[in-house]
Amino acid sequence: MAKTESSLNEKKRRFNWSRIFGYDFFISFKLGHPPIGTQSYASDLARRLRELDFTVFFSEDELPPGSKLEAGLVKVLHRSRILVVVANEGALVHSQWVRKEVEEFRRKHPKRQIISINVDRAIETFGSQVEASLWLDHESRTWLNETNEAIHEGIISPEVLTRLQLAPRFTKANTWFRRLVVGIILILIGLTSWAVYEAIDADHKFKDATAMRLVAEGGFMTSGLKAGGPIKGLFKVLAGHQVFRSADTDAALQSEYLKFKQQIFVHETPYETTKVAFSPDGKRIVTGSWDKTLRLWDAESGKAIGQPLTGHEFAVTSVAFSPDGQRIVSGSGDNTLRLWDVNTGKAIGQPLKLHGNVSGVAFSPDGKHIVSSDDKTLCLWGAESGKAIVGQPLNVQEYHISSVAFSPDSKNIVFGGGDNKLRLWNVGTDKIIDQPFTGHEDSVLSVAFSPDGQRIVSGSADNTIRLWDAKTGKAIGQPLTGHESVVASVVYSPDGKRIVSGSHDKTLRLWDAESGKAIGQPFAGHYGAVFSVAFSPDSKRIVSVSYDNTLRLWNTFIDQPLTGHDEDVTSVAFSLDGKRIVSGSFDETLRLWDPESGKAIGQPLTGHKEPVYSVAFSPDSQRIVSGSDDFTLRLWDANTGKAIGQPFTGHEEAVFSVAFSLDGMRIVSGGGDNTLRLWDANTGKAIGEPLTGHEENVSSVAFSSDGQRIISGGEDNTLRLWDANTGNSMDQPLIEHIRVSDFAVSPDGKRIVSDSGDKTLRLWDADTGKAIGEPFTGHEENVTSVAFSPDGKRIVSGSYDRTLRLWDANTGKVIGQPLTGHESYVSSVAFSPNGKLIVSGSGDKTLRLWPVFESWTDALCLKVGRNMSHQEWRDWVSPDIDYIEQCPGSPIPPDKPIVASITPK
Repeated sequence: MAKTESSLNEKKRRFNWSRIFGYDFFISFKLGHPPIGTQSYASDLARRLRELDFTVFFSEDELPPGSKLEAGLVKVLHRSRILVVVANEGALVHSQWVRKEVEEFRRKHPKRQIISINVDRAIETFGSQVEASLWLDHESRTWLNETNEAIHEGIISPEVLTRLQLAPRFTKANTWFRRLVVGIILILIGLTSWAVYEAIDADHKFKDATAMRLVAEGGFMTSGLKAGGPIKGLFKVLAGHQVFRSADTDAALQSEYLKFKQQIFVHETPYETTKVAFSPDGKRIVTGSWDKTLRLWDAESGKAIGQPLTGHEFAVTSVAFSPDGQRIVSGSGDNTLRLWDVNTGKAIGQPLKLHGNVSGVAFSPDGKHIVSSDDKTLCLWGAESGKAIVGQPLNVQEYHISSVAFSPDSKNIVFGGGDNKLRLWNVGTDKIIDQPFTGHEDSVLSVAFSPDGQRIVSGSADNTIRLWDAKTGKAIGQPLTGHESVVASVVYSPDGKRIVSGSHDKTLRLWDAESGKAIGQPFAGHYGAVFSVAFSPDSKRIVSVSYDNTLRLWNTFIDQPLTGHDEDVTSVAFSLDGKRIVSGSFDETLRLWDPESGKAIGQPLTGHKEPVYSVAFSPDSQRIVSGSDDFTLRLWDANTGKAIGQPFTGHEEAVFSVAFSLDGMRIVSGGGDNTLRLWDANTGKAIGEPLTGHEENVSSVAFSSDGQRIISGGEDNTLRLWDANTGNSMDQPLIEHIRVSDFAVSPDGKRIVSDSGDKTLRLWDADTGKAIGEPFTGHEENVTSVAFSPDGKRIVSGSYDRTLRLWDANTGKVIGQPLTGHESYVSSVAFSPNGKLIVSGSGDKTLRLWPVFESWTDALCLKVGRNMSHQEWRDWVSPDIDYIEQCPGSPIPPDKPIVASITPK
């Protein structure tokens, strides 16, 4: 039995993992000072084997004579793979424990190796004396002869070490240990990855659910279907979109944008606001309220100016500015009128009393008079003196008077009321014109003169608006219908071109003042009855107040089409710097446009002799290429609009599609001759032979993002891939769609989206040519044009159904509502380089610009003007989601109550 430099307990602590995997070698030798047991030799043997990455055990503690093998040592012996016996004289002749270890090892493992190291030929010398052949069985087992030099130096010889190293036919304990460790690590990594995945997935689902809750609640709030108001509702939708972006939150954002897009600002008021008016310079707005006060507002920012104007003892029912903008007159349910200084906000003089409940007030345009009305009477006042011109109110009719207005020349007053009629009062003669204006079937609630005094407009509880000849009193045309409830307020625009109406159906409507036709869609957003409306002096804005306790300012010129072409617009493209748009048309011209203003730049680009079918900018935005039905391509200077060089000739039919290579050195074109052609963009010379393979018109072409391939789509229902260098067709055509008219390559070059005559879009893997997922369905007619957003996450398509649709490029899910406005088929669509705008061309001869995605966020953020406070985030969103700015860059208010307001666009 052997002994080493450390105790058994220490050995167990050092190699506690050997309890699992056992030992590779167990060294057995006789203890005692050299040369009795060759302890130094055994120690060196153990050290060298360990250096070879074997596990080794030997004990320095010999048991007392006559005792049994210690139980722990037997366990170690049983768990060893090879027993090495240092067979010197001491081990063979003087140690019974070496023999016991050998016998116990053989009993437990009869097939495992016992290797004897024959020290100084001890086996031959003493083997027969101790009957070694019986217990050591050295004749049938491996044994090694060790040199005297090695024994005397206490260092194992290289030959013996090599033999021992080659002896094992098993996997080392250390290897098993490492495998276990690696396995445990892999399991832990797997468990950790699974836990991380589960955590991420749970977080993903939690944020998705939270986002859906927020946008749903926000939409209900902005629509008045849930308490909270439009400001809180907008914040919830914006926060939901930031917490988890998806097609659903994009759709919610679109819904709010469409709901608020015409609104410049919204301000929540403490009480219902009854009347509203613009100052003559357009810088201020005055409102009257059920809280007995008037308030002044900045017409640009929507912020309240100063303190409320107090003095009335009941609700303020009517307000008006003086023509010079220095004074305000108000009427109230307290039976009085009051005059106010606009600059100081203080009341001028004492209340004017002659009436009952005052229902209407107005300044004369010359600033000399004020007219007021109550249930049955009119009263004329000196605007400077504040005194009644007539001693007693003029009793004019049996039913209440709801509205009064001066003619532009200040000579006549029109009023309407509960007898369903309008009447005129001549101020100079104090006479009521005998013949009333009849035609309404219910109370007349609002009246106004046109700026030229030739017409009068009226709104009624019969849900209609009527136009009247101011001289004859005859109705002009048929009633203007469209509102679904009482028309509470009507007014002409100062330029006389339009009329705005506000209704209890919660909407405002614009009307053409000449024809009486409705203009565009109703202005929706209020979720309570609209009480009062007014135009700004420049006719570009409208202010409204409602039962929903909000004051709203609207932009009347929005989503106007870009006009200038005389025929269908066939193709549109953004320059890569985002500063220009180019369009081509059946009118044989190209036009340049400023995307900021929507205005045409310069004169049309002329030179083609037939319709222009396709246009494209060069990568540096300095040139434009166009393809035409005159069989040619032309190059243009994007800055001057002048043609560069001569037309590119070579196609034998119309050129339907053109595109620049990424380096701007080449152009590819597709034509009605079923071919593609490559051109030198500088010289206009054809490069190589035509690319043939399509069996019908080549309707769309493009270079791949790496410039190595060309993609083409044709009316033969196929897409084809071509080697851009050789012109060889690379793959079998992709045949899935019916009449491919357009396609687009994703910015990363990995996907292609194509449109079709079967009303669908399809995604393709650009490398394999295989279809990705199912067709995108949603259009009601053939799809004519498609484009990827700059980040590749979204797709826009145009169709013969006159709409554009937005799609999630990963899921194929349609985003929000169709973009409507074109009056004919949509021929072409393109994203701006920053992804915030889409331009579309149409058969209605116009282009349209559509704010999308980030623009929706920008527009709504301009209206709210700030971020939530951290406290609002915790209360309105979730305390379990870290704060995210809803409007990056906008102020984050401190955690204290803040007046909810929307600032201007």
